[in-house]
Amino acid sequence: MDLTTIAIVLACGAALFVSFRKQAPPRVTRDDLERWRKVAEHCELQDIEVLTSGTRGVRASLGELQVSFENGMRYGMAPANVVTVRGLARTIAFRTEGAGTRAGRALGGDDVTIGDPELDRTLYAEGPERILRALLDWETRRRLLDAFGGRLVARGFLRPIAIRVSIGEGALRADFPADVLDAGEEPRPATLECLLDLARRLQEPADVAVRLAENARNDIRPGVRIACLRTLHREDPRTARAALEAAARSDEDAEIRLEAAVLLGDDGRTLVEELAASSSVDDAASARALDHLVPHVRPELARRILEESRVTRRVATASAAARALGAAGSPADEAALLGALQDEDHALRTAAAEALAVVGTTDAVLALKTLEARSSDRLQKAAREAVARIQERQVGARPGQLALATDAAGQVTLAPDERGRVALPDERDPA
Repeated sequence: MDLTTIAIVLACGAALFVSFRKQAPPRVTRDDLERWRKVAEHCELQDIEVLTSGTRGVRASLGELQVSFENGMRYGMAPANVVTVRGLARTIAFRTEGAGTRAGRALGGDDVTIGDPELDRTLYAEGPERILRALLDWETRRRLLDAFGGRLVARGFLRPIAIRVSIGEGALRADFPADVLDAGEEPRPATLECLLDLARRLQEPADVAVRLAENARNDIRPGVRIACLRTLHREDPRTARAALEAAARSDEDAEIRLEAAVLLGDDGRTLVEELAASSSVDDAASARALDHLVPHVRPELARRILEESRVTRRVATASAAARALGAAGSPADEAALLGALQDEDHALRTAAAEALAVVGTTDAVLALKTLEARSSDRLQKAAREAVARIQERQVGARPGQLALATDAAGQVTLAPDERGRVALPDERDPA
């Protein structure tokens, strides 16, 4: 017999073995039924029914949850004790992340990001965002990760269990292999209590908006809080208002305070201004607050923030203040922007040059031309464009017709002919 024939025979034998094992789940003994019944009683399940014919097992209930114990096959091969709890929210499902879920996501799958890095990295969550974010508070996420990781917390201590969990179509199924160590004794009362607790947590919420507001206020993860606020604002604006006001005033995370204040619209503008002007807020967060204020920023506020931020070296905020002054478009802001044009920070000088393109007068041209001559890349381009924009605003001027006046050093006037340019001495020229 050649190797090919041997391989075919072995493959057929394996297929027949698998088929046999799938079609012949392990027999349920009287001891199994009695043990499951005692577990159900210990967990105070109601309507306990022992099935001794047909599909032998135990059925019971706990409120709206329906619980069943039976024998099955784990991974299609190993015999397992199976506990199924029905009555969960039918629209949600969870799967362990892997090649299949990554492919599904690439094809446009409906994986919902919860805002908890560990859960988002470990589990693929499907269902309506509002339901998932309402259900998945901190403790529920921990229980969910424990179950899918083969770990169940029982009465305050961690019990590693060789368990396989699946959740979907309104049911939680837990497979306990009957041939691993003493796993044939599972589920025990403490194990079942953990599964029931998780199932209760994943039932359809009575008031989604209330649960979202609670999570937005209390969750330990900033990403979860902000996701709940956004969902609440979209789904139930009336309930969202109180949650947004509370978050905008008291959340420990500046990004969440900013997000909540922005979602409040005009009513949150004063809170956004406070975040923009506060030196106790992260530089990047203050800068984003200023950017959100455009085009409604008060020029006097932006000037003050620009000056204070330059002193405290909060350059992101100072750059945002320069952009805000440019958006305001008032020539009264030219002096503050000329000061920023001399700052040592490249990004701030660029922002000031871009703002002067909008508000600058001929008084700014000399400083801009000097900056253009000594700079490169984006800063040089910003200075050149600012001069061109200022030139366009001069009545009667044509392109390139700004020149230095001869009677007052540093001033700019119209050149007498088309060839006029703003001429600066070359510092590298010894003459």
